[in-house]
Amino acid sequence: MKSFCQIIFLTSFNLLLIINSLAQSIAAGDSHSLSLCTDGTVWAWGNNGCGQLGDNTTVAKLYPVQVLGLSGITAIAAGHSHSLALKNDGTVWAWGNNSSGELGDSTTVNKLVPVQISRLTGITAISCGLDFSLAKKYDGTFWSWGANTWGKLGDNTMIDRLIPIQVLGESAIGVLNNINSFNGGDQNTLVVKNDGTVWSCGSNTWGQLGDNTTTFEQTVVQTLDSGGVAFFSGVVDVSAGLEFSIALKNDGTVWGWGYNIDGQLGNNSIQEEWLPVQVLGNSALGFLTGVTSIFAGHDHALTLKNDGTVWAFGWNDFGQLGDNTVIERWTPVEVVDTINGGFLTNITEITSGYHHSLALKNDGTVWGWGLNNCGQLGDSTNIQRNSPVHVMRLCNVDAVQENTNESNISVFPNPFFAQTTFTINNQTIKNAQLCLYDLMGREFKKIGISGSKYQLERENLISGVYFYQIISENKTVASGKLLVE
Repeated sequence: MKSFCQIIFLTSFNLLLIINSLAQSIAAGDSHSLSLCTDGTVWAWGNNGCGQLGDNTTVAKLYPVQVLGLSGITAIAAGHSHSLALKNDGTVWAWGNNSSGELGDSTTVNKLVPVQISRLTGITAISCGLDFSLAKKYDGTFWSWGANTWGKLGDNTMIDRLIPIQVLGESAIGVLNNINSFNGGDQNTLVVKNDGTVWSCGSNTWGQLGDNTTTFEQTVVQTLDSGGVAFFSGVVDVSAGLEFSIALKNDGTVWGWGYNIDGQLGNNSIQEEWLPVQVLGNSALGFLTGVTSIFAGHDHALTLKNDGTVWAFGWNDFGQLGDNTVIERWTPVEVVDTINGGFLTNITEITSGYHHSLALKNDGTVWGWGLNNCGQLGDSTNIQRNSPVHVMRLCNVDAVQENTNESNISVFPNPFFAQTTFTINNQTIKNAQLCLYDLMGREFKKIGISGSKYQLERENLISGVYFYQIISENKTVASGKLLVE
């Protein structure tokens, strides 16, 4: 986790770059996305039909906008069309769709800006399911609210809950506690206890509870191991998709169970599994190992390895696997980087929506791929991407110029996608240089120019924020910020 709030770089041409905040965590819903920035603010983009972006509108956004009224945030989560944020005081705030009470404010009224969840304090972790929400308290107890289809709230009923209720123990005896990690899926809830065992409740149509049955459960049942006799153990994290579940073990292996029609269990099969099966390696060679993080989408899965690479499997009609194809994969394939060449690297966090995927790099940038019909990839377009593109305008980056005046030049369009034109005002320059720098002040490109106008082609510029400087006769003529969509 990055702990700084502001980084200042003084470039060689005296343009002060102030990076007020970088992304430190990400979340994805059905067709919207969230980022938590290092300054404790939350930014959102994509579908906004229920107000899930928290900007007091219902207008979709093709690039990130700041969620209103939030500060001091430490964690975020996204459901189908609602969003959650955990504050540093242990309170939870919610916005978006509330038709089933998933915002936990005692109503079923959608909220376009964050509201505090009723009667919930001392929270240390949160998660969203399709239309329900989950939270863990500092004492290890587990709480749920929202839609209760199939009993996925774990309170031994199927009654929707408009405020948080405590999840019961097995067979409704006592309450569920000693919680380590948890995740909400489409119609089921997954929990890992401190002892590494897995427990779940809700729909079980395809065996996604892993108890070797297809009987839905209104209180938690324990997941069995692959032999169906002993219990599944050694687990550190779980993630639930549409009718399937995946788990990460403490040895870096990944296991899956439930629905598998698109190969989302990664075992080179499309046969449903009522018990955990181990995810295979690429091309079914050996097993997938060295994994540090997992996330299940609607019908695909992402895994992050300890070398910073991302591997994906399952349905791929919208390019959500990020391998620059739309071919379904029954075993893991590595996410590519078509912009810089090779494969996506230096990733520290992954998350997935229904049909899109996001990854956070160690430099604080966020990358997305897959379905983009509502702008959920944040690249200022609604074009499907079969490989990662850079999320634009995220968090808050400012350029403060010293000894230069941006009125010396006009740049249009800015932001631009294919090309833009630099027009030098009231002068003609000769043998000048146009220099482009990245956010860290590193020179990225240098071009010789003359005259009063220059047309810059996108060529190998990736989506993102750049700073430009035009130098003539060893003097800076103009400088400023350039946005590439």
